[in-house]
Amino acid sequence: MRISIIGPGIMPIPPTGWGAVEILIWDQKLALEKLGHEVDIVNTQSPVEILQQVNNFRPDFVHIQYDDFIELYPYVQYPCAITSHFGYLEQTNKWDYYGERIAKPFGRIQPNVFCLSSGIKDVYANVLNIPEDNLFVTPNGVNVDKFKFDKLPLTEDMPKSIYLAKIDYRKRQHMFQSIQSLYYAGNNADPRFDTSNNYLGEWSKETLYNDLTRYGNLVLLSDGEAHPLVCL
Repeated sequence: MRISIIGPGIMPIPPTGWGAVEILIWDQKLALEKLGHEVDIVNTQSPVEILQQVNNFRPDFVHIQYDDFIELYPYVQYPCAITSHFGYLEQTNKWDYYGERIAKPFGRIQPNVFCLSSGIKDVYANVLNIPEDNLFVTPNGVNVDKFKFDKLPLTEDMPKSIYLAKIDYRKRQHMFQSIQSLYYAGNNADPRFDTSNNYLGEWSKETLYNDLTRYGNLVLLSDGEAHPLVCL
């Protein structure tokens, strides 16, 4: 098959550092190509350029991996599905602008949706009234072959734990900085976070693949997630 995957167009694919959706798209491309498919990644925010690249490729299937492009969905002339990675999908009380700008068009357009969990599928079915036949549960995956693995973590007085995620309001890292054995890696977008306290900076992919195994525990205490790639 010929498959087009449409990314957010915000950062490079593959990313050099943070970018869960971007690395997910890249790993999907490699996995699909290993199975013999031909994959074209579309990674621009211009709707005109997106449609031009898709039409030039003439795919058998199109996967939109960014819910901001929902209004583009009806203009894709090939079989298509869309995925949302919005962290509050299962918490409608936290939708705010998302409800009017993105969720409402989903209900109106009635697209095929690749849902990251059964809970998200229930939201599309029961809240947005999208037919069950249009909903498919397709969880995220990760290429585990890239990760170094040690049976025992690096220890000094106690095993160190890692909070690996973009540092922002939803991830809530600042609330746990009193834990002395907890370290933080990720790009910082939260002014409440103290970068002088166990902050490792934004890891490159090579650092991630080589050093994650040194930590005894992974911590993620967000107040909302869709299907966090970091846990996989």
